[in-house]
Amino acid sequence: MKRYFIVCLSGLLLSLSPFLTNAQVFNWDPVFPTIDDSLTITFNAQGTNLQGISPVYIHVGIVTQPNGTGWANVQGAWGTADPRVLLTNLGNNRHSIKFLPRTFFNVNAAQTVYRLGLLFRNAGSTAVTRAAGGADFFMPMYQPGARAVSFVSPQERNTIVSQGQQIAIDFRSSFTGNLQLLVNGVQQAQQNNTNGIGFNFTPTQIGRNIIRGIATDATGFATDSIVVFSKGIPQTRALPAGLEDGINYINATTVTLVLRAPDKQDVFIIGDFNDWSLDTAQFMYKTPDGLKWWKTIAGLTPNTEYGFQYLVDGSIRIADPYCETILDQNDDRNIPVSVYPNLKAYPTGKTNGLVGIMHPDEPGYLWRVNNFQKPDQTNLVIYELLIRDFGSVRSYKTVMDSLPYFKKLGINCIQLMPINEFEGNLSWGYNPSYHYAIDKYYGSKNAFKALVDSCHRNGISVVIDVVFNHGFSQNPLAQLYWDGNNSRPAANNPWLNVTPRHPFNVGYDFNHESIHTKYYMDKCLKNLMTTFKVDGFRFDLSKGFTQTNNPDNVGAWGQRDPSRIVLLKRMYDRAREVSQDAYMILEHFAENNEETELANYGFMLWGGANGDFKNAVRGAANNSSFNWLSYKARGWQQPHVVGYAESHDEERLMVEALTNPVLTNPAHRPNNRNIALNRMKTAAAFLFSIPGPKMIWQFGEYGFDLSINRCENGTVNENCRTSNKPPLWDSLARNPERQRLFQVYANMIKLKTTEPAFNTTDFRLATTNAFKRIWLTHSSMNVTIMGNFGVGNVSARAEFQNTGKWYEYFSGDSITVTDVNQMFTLFPAEFRIYTTRRLSSPEPGLVSVKERAGLNASVFDFEVYPNPFSEGTQFSFYLSRPQEVEVSIVDATGRLVATLANKTTVADGEQTFSWNGKNERGSAVSPGIYFIRLLGKDGSVVKKVVKE
Repeated sequence: MKRYFIVCLSGLLLSLSPFLTNAQVFNWDPVFPTIDDSLTITFNAQGTNLQGISPVYIHVGIVTQPNGTGWANVQGAWGTADPRVLLTNLGNNRHSIKFLPRTFFNVNAAQTVYRLGLLFRNAGSTAVTRAAGGADFFMPMYQPGARAVSFVSPQERNTIVSQGQQIAIDFRSSFTGNLQLLVNGVQQAQQNNTNGIGFNFTPTQIGRNIIRGIATDATGFATDSIVVFSKGIPQTRALPAGLEDGINYINATTVTLVLRAPDKQDVFIIGDFNDWSLDTAQFMYKTPDGLKWWKTIAGLTPNTEYGFQYLVDGSIRIADPYCETILDQNDDRNIPVSVYPNLKAYPTGKTNGLVGIMHPDEPGYLWRVNNFQKPDQTNLVIYELLIRDFGSVRSYKTVMDSLPYFKKLGINCIQLMPINEFEGNLSWGYNPSYHYAIDKYYGSKNAFKALVDSCHRNGISVVIDVVFNHGFSQNPLAQLYWDGNNSRPAANNPWLNVTPRHPFNVGYDFNHESIHTKYYMDKCLKNLMTTFKVDGFRFDLSKGFTQTNNPDNVGAWGQRDPSRIVLLKRMYDRAREVSQDAYMILEHFAENNEETELANYGFMLWGGANGDFKNAVRGAANNSSFNWLSYKARGWQQPHVVGYAESHDEERLMVEALTNPVLTNPAHRPNNRNIALNRMKTAAAFLFSIPGPKMIWQFGEYGFDLSINRCENGTVNENCRTSNKPPLWDSLARNPERQRLFQVYANMIKLKTTEPAFNTTDFRLATTNAFKRIWLTHSSMNVTIMGNFGVGNVSARAEFQNTGKWYEYFSGDSITVTDVNQMFTLFPAEFRIYTTRRLSSPEPGLVSVKERAGLNASVFDFEVYPNPFSEGTQFSFYLSRPQEVEVSIVDATGRLVATLANKTTVADGEQTFSWNGKNERGSAVSPGIYFIRLLGKDGSVVKKVVKE
């Protein structure tokens, strides 16, 4: 005898549900297995993502807690062709394995096994058949002598049938007795002295039919029940005027739900209001054109959250695509209460898969800023950040609490990497599931509104990175129309292409020509601009918004595509109808003739110069040019290049300087951290001096130097590109040289956002050589910027715009120019910003002269960290040549505490010493002030350090 179960296709919610009509594909024999029975599990891969694949393997373990989900004694090495868990190919996509559970799982006498947890996979585990929503399969295990009953057919607790459809009922017991079957309390079959009974049932009433089985013997009885729901024929009714797709709140107790699902047979609404059971009252009407389904639900409790789903064609269960909050049975448990207080509990045991929330009569957020004036887009300084890696507490509130920091830096726009509901919690967010919803891992939707509101109160606009190139497997638009045999969108999917139309696609590619996709995107963008008051968008992979079929040729994909231009302009127009000054930023990287047309239409476009800035910072300055950050160089009418040196998607400049430096000058090596930080200052001076909007990646203002490919264990591997990165706030903010870099950023941003000359339309660039220059000409003042990105001294003509008095911004020095072509010699990483109007100079010492002194002196760039310290500290310094040094620790009275180096010869370059806070005798010193004394051949340095 066999017990059956149901599988799900490719992890999508396409088969398993409390309400099913699918064929039986997963079974076991015997029906009531115990730990000491010989157990056979048979998997039918027909219609799953393992169809046609052989060999097939099982991944299986025991569950030792009643109704538990945690596996133990797991068998099968994941991702390998493990012969212990190989299934025998029976042909016709059927595979089986036979084993004795006690021996197979090495179960000891003290363990009680209640269930088995299992999955099916190919050899490499690249194709895995899971239960609904990506969950594990579970099958029951019984205790010896247990009195158990079960329905073998249908095996589902709730089964949907069409009106007049016949269904076989098969009821079994683990003991011999008198068996009865009742339908809605009326006996339909009875047999004595047996352990199995059945009959063919054709429902005569629409709605719920309760089938109860009873097995009785001399010791008592056991019973079980299932529901067979006869769904009837959906009614056709016109959609009431004024209703949109999604949740329409009619009043405090009534909602009308509208689902766009053309060509579907029937749709039910299940949720908290009907205890997640099928109910004819929630059988949705079909519109006459067959495009949509709708139903009004009345009698709801005001200001109450209701979880709900659509059950489509008896097997597809999705949340509404336009829910603003989504519940996840797997990920929600990992959201801290402090980040999302009072998160509605997932309806465990009543459904599975993603659940939407509707909230009639929800109190509105009380906005403090209702008329925010966006900064002019040509003067934007955007701070791109990933909330996940920005702070130790990953939340919208963390970003909001950091607004004083952003004000100090001077930026006027925050660009958040995707915050729509995405798969998992720890993600960059480019794997969207529900575009309309706000991801809960960072907090509630009101917490996000509070962030936007607070940004606006501080004069900072908010841009959201949105992902409309694709959806991922949890996306309801994919699930509604899915080809399980090929693990891809079905040919009749209204929104998604069957296969991608362009290179570099991930997930499932949207068909942007479809009227359904256009409606979906427009509605999602409108909601962000109206409900959440977002100021604009950065469109990820916008070059993919095309139906020009070019899946493999990257070069052809980047060529001018008139149909893509039409699609993007339409999107722009619809968004600007909602907000006439919304920022519309494209990550495009197409041929300049296409980008020119889009820029002239009003779009801003990412203009990365990461490779050029990397070369400049690491010392390969002649292989770098910043000219392409100029909209004039591109032939554009407006300054719509969003120029940046770093974004989330490239290796960090500091990492390049430290790991791939030009080392031709022993006195100036970019792999010295302080030298690299000085070179970052020069890079910042040029980045912010080129007119047009600018963007910086989080912590670039501190010279963040952890690789983009850093793994969580500290190693570096390309597979860890999107892995969590620590924010390192303490080490960044407490480092003096990094603080100086921050101040250079802040002062350059101040010039950019407050001085009209830095947004002039009359400017010229010469940035192709090591000695780079920018000239800004404006009625308010003229500006000449010069900088040396080489590793040795470089001389060149200034080419000032005029003679007369000029003022150097950072130093406060002035010069009188009598020859506009006078020569200047700059040391490596030295830069100067000359203006014809005296400006208030920043605090002294930000642009260090240590680099110049270091060419002639022995020791420079002395740095101590941490300071103060408790367990130990280390200090580094740079030597321009090899020499003998003495390094010692003395106390405040000058008494020797510890000797770290005694006339030790060391090489040139960066040197590092550590002190463990102990004296010469090896005892820990008392808290207090100490001094590190370094004596070299040509001089000495003394640095204070504090022991806490």
